[in-house]
Amino acid sequence: DDPAILLARFALVLVASWAAGSLVQRVRLPRITGHIFAGIACGPHVAGVATERLASMLTSLDVVCLAVIGVAAGAELRASELRKNPRPTLVMTLAISTLSFLFVLLSVVLLLGPTSIAMLRGLSTWHAVAVGSLAGTLAIARSPASAIAVLHEMRGKGPFCSHVMAVTIVKDVLVVVAFALNMEAVALSGLAFHPYDVAYSAADGTAGGLGRSAARSAFALMRPFAVVAASAACGVLAGVGLFGPALKPARQRPTLSRVLRPAYVLVIASGLYATSASCGLEALLICMLAGATAANRRHDSGERERDALELAVRGLMPINNLVFFTSVGCGLRVPAVVDSGLVAAAMTVARTGALMVACRLGCVLVGAPAAHKEVMWQGFVTQAGVALGLVRTMERKFPGWGEDLGSLMVACVVVNLLIGPPLFRNAIVAVGESGVAGGGGGGATAGVGARSGAGGAPVGIAGEV
Repeated sequence: DDPAILLARFALVLVASWAAGSLVQRVRLPRITGHIFAGIACGPHVAGVATERLASMLTSLDVVCLAVIGVAAGAELRASELRKNPRPTLVMTLAISTLSFLFVLLSVVLLLGPTSIAMLRGLSTWHAVAVGSLAGTLAIARSPASAIAVLHEMRGKGPFCSHVMAVTIVKDVLVVVAFALNMEAVALSGLAFHPYDVAYSAADGTAGGLGRSAARSAFALMRPFAVVAASAACGVLAGVGLFGPALKPARQRPTLSRVLRPAYVLVIASGLYATSASCGLEALLICMLAGATAANRRHDSGERERDALELAVRGLMPINNLVFFTSVGCGLRVPAVVDSGLVAAAMTVARTGALMVACRLGCVLVGAPAAHKEVMWQGFVTQAGVALGLVRTMERKFPGWGEDLGSLMVACVVVNLLIGPPLFRNAIVAVGESGVAGGGGGGATAGVGARSGAGGAPVGIAGEV
């Protein structure tokens, strides 16, 4: 395609995705569901409006989209609430992470195994354990992108939404470290899935990876912790040094400042993400912590700075979600997803069952309201960017069988990505924290516009308006 035709296709795909988002919104589904379906329909494996080159171009915009999503997710964290009572977040994170890992691991080893998963046929139980452990760790991941998209669309605010976002952020830190350690453990195990893997190990001078020196093995196991620690430090520094000055109340030309602030956040977040990724750090984690730091600084104008960041992010999110989730749909390998459909559905059922049990158990342990017990699990179903990023890391780590497992995990992520946003939307409405008129359950008065600060002064988006 020449540039003019490519640009026309790009515009057509985005217009179709926007229309699909508006259409599904009429039947009370989140807009991002329409964006995903439109991306799949326009993608190279279905209608072909988005060619492979255009799909690759859309994917290259993920850096910008994920940067904004990371800052938005971090800005949703209420550090004051977490400091007052960290127990609910930690208990829910531990319950969901442990049970999700165990349910999916056991479903692969005991129920599916070689009879259902082609790559395990003729291999040992330890191979099934290795695959199941990777799948189980990926099951912990939750999508901050979709959570932020639904929260902003529904204008969800309240204890339930804050709790879901806090657990999501903590789990994302946990899953990044856990998956890196899991991959190192599988590499050290020396299990060979294909002759290619044996040749690779021999060329490396090891017997399946077990012959590495103790120092090298220790370095490989410690590296994920070091990367996360360095990323956390960079995120906090970026939140103070980069975002902080731009969010201070403007004494002159406040209107112009409000207009330029979203552009500043977009440029700084994108540059931060790209630089972090090129240095081998956890870019999404850095952006999340930068947003959290900028939104939770404790000084005289801290509340107004939080409101300014919320307003800037809210202006960016509609177009950001349109591009990101359309890109996810266009880049989907539909044939691989179809081939893995039944196994992916079984693993999704196992993960959903784990979420139901874990969330009910967690709510009982922390004394959550009765309304939260019934719908809490619906806030943690969706998977997207973080999980897909980890899948791509695994495919590079284990050429050959890693790609086969990657196709299966992408199918699981897609199922969760399609069913998760409507479930989260339903949960927000059910607990009465929707700020959208007609959202149900008193949502029109429970959202952003009705939130009050000390002395009854309105804060959040209403305060900025």
